[in-house]
Amino acid sequence: MIFIDLDKLKQINDTFGHHEGDRYLISFVSSVSKEFRSSDVIARVGGDEFVLIMEESNTSFVCERMNYIRTHLENQETPFSFSFGIAASNECTNAEDLIHLADERMYQQKNRNQCCCVK
Repeated sequence: MIFIDLDKLKQINDTFGHHEGDRYLISFVSSVSKEFRSSDVIARVGGDEFVLIMEESNTSFVCERMNYIRTHLENQETPFSFSFGIAASNECTNAEDLIHLADERMYQQKNRNQCCCVK
């Protein structure tokens, strides 16, 4: 599971309105979705937060992939920046704890500007 926090949504909403903020979100999801398998699921869980669920994925590969995607999206015509945290299903006994762990790692990354894929 990957917990993603997209940057700049509030700034876009405040400057250009919520319609442009919605377009920003849709464009982000479209860009990220192109980088994953059709079986992977991305869901918006709140304002600028998303959860990406990937089955049968190696955590190291996912971390490398997310860092590649972040670099790629930061250099597009419409740049996106985001923080993310990764948690593997074998680290938790239920979905709620898995989401919490991935969210916690995302905040560690955001606060320290480092990859927090695993401890």
